[in-house]
Amino acid sequence: MTVFLIILGILLAITALLLWFPIGLQINTRKSLYCVNYGPLIQARLIPDPEELLLIQMKVLFWKRHWSVLDVRTKQEKTKKPEKPETKNKTRFSHLGESSFSPSKIRRLLRTFRIREFHWELDTGSPVLNAKLFPVFFLSDYRWGGTDLNFEGRNSLALRIENRPIRILTAWIHP
Repeated sequence: MTVFLIILGILLAITALLLWFPIGLQINTRKSLYCVNYGPLIQARLIPDPEELLLIQMKVLFWKRHWSVLDVRTKQEKTKKPEKPETKNKTRFSHLGESSFSPSKIRRLLRTFRIREFHWELDTGSPVLNAKLFPVFFLSDYRWGGTDLNFEGRNSLALRIENRPIRILTAWIHP
């Protein structure tokens, strides 16, 4: 009986940790960093490469692997299955209604995301258009911060968004 309780306690602790690990999206065009991660467990990065166009780097705990986008695309083309004719089947969950995505539920889900970092520098290349956009960027920088319109040719975006599965789950379940 005690062994069962110990195993149950370990499983509950692992589940709680998995629900509290943050899910993150990070984009930084200055550093060429494009990354999605799930706590310290999983990380996927897009790495620009002059030879291969784009590399995908995947880390899962201690396992690390690189793929080329071109290799993935050629494998998908080779294993392309013949198209099947469409048949209309009744779904198993047709009694639940047309859609489980209501506007209020989508709004609650979007509110669970946290923007940890945001900085946008823009130069359109046209001084006239920059001058027209200057009041918009000034007011948005005053209100929210993180926007910069320049006349020096710098274009960059730094964005880091985080969320936790427990917040997504509570927003989804909560009426």
